[in-house]
Amino acid sequence: MLKFHLHTFFWVLIVQLFFLRICSAQQFPQFALFADNLNTYTPAATGVLVFLYLYGASRYQWIGMNGSPFSQSINAHTPLYKWRSGAGVTMINSQQGLQRNTSAGFNYAYMIRKKNSIFSLGVRGGVQQSYLDGNSIITPEGSYEAGTINHNDPILPQSGITRYSPDFALGLLFTRKTFFLSFSSIYLSQPFLNLTSTKSPTLNRHYVASIGKRFKLGSKSTLANNYLIKYDQSDLQAETNLIFRFKQSLALGLGYRASSLQADALMAFLGLNLSKKWSVSYAYEFPMNAINKVSIGSQEILISYKLPLSTTASPGKIIYTPRF
Repeated sequence: MLKFHLHTFFWVLIVQLFFLRICSAQQFPQFALFADNLNTYTPAATGVLVFLYLYGASRYQWIGMNGSPFSQSINAHTPLYKWRSGAGVTMINSQQGLQRNTSAGFNYAYMIRKKNSIFSLGVRGGVQQSYLDGNSIITPEGSYEAGTINHNDPILPQSGITRYSPDFALGLLFTRKTFFLSFSSIYLSQPFLNLTSTKSPTLNRHYVASIGKRFKLGSKSTLANNYLIKYDQSDLQAETNLIFRFKQSLALGLGYRASSLQADALMAFLGLNLSKKWSVSYAYEFPMNAINKVSIGSQEILISYKLPLSTTASPGKIIYTPRF
């Protein structure tokens, strides 16, 4: 049975890689380690696991290129069993060129837990801060002598400008022991950035789907296959990976992303469980397009901490409490 599953999944992967070529870039920051940090993309993952979870991810994209994207995300969430739900917070920061977008939001998810599965509906509400470094803008007809800044363009700001707007997300998640399927919408309110004096750029609403399946390889190892697809109403981007885990302590994997009718990046993954509570994951991406002429690639690191919320006594150990 296992041999049949792996053979089928191999050909599914080949077909998926062919169709992934009809993709392009997104406004939302990329995170290659999405399967281990699903809460960044969907609030429905809030509190699904039986741990208090803390995540911190940092991504350096297209290293060596001036103004290349630099992103971070922080997630904290916990189940609330009494209310059949989960709660947490998400913070995402993304810097690209002279613009920075930072969001902070509260996550809440309501769950229907069955014996072997969970269905979750999650919402996120918060605020989006947008910043444009107008001091560093240089225009062909501008004047920048003696420390003065004059872009000679009424649309562009002469100094740094900061704006705030509401930000919302909505998500659905279905998960079993070895399978998950998720749908979500990010930038649900399509925030206006209001960074120029006339036409205001907008963060387009994103639709995100992810799916993953894990197979047992003997008694000590597993193989997981994950997919992520993002659509912003005009462009599509997708990626896939295969992650091999040994004894729940070491993870190795490969991934692939495509965009704009061409290959985008080939990815390699390494993960280590440092203890029962701490783990670290690393991803390196090699550009498979013209970007590799000016960049050595992209790097991403994810550090996570999990605290079990319930423990089971070891067999044979009984602790008696006094009763009065």
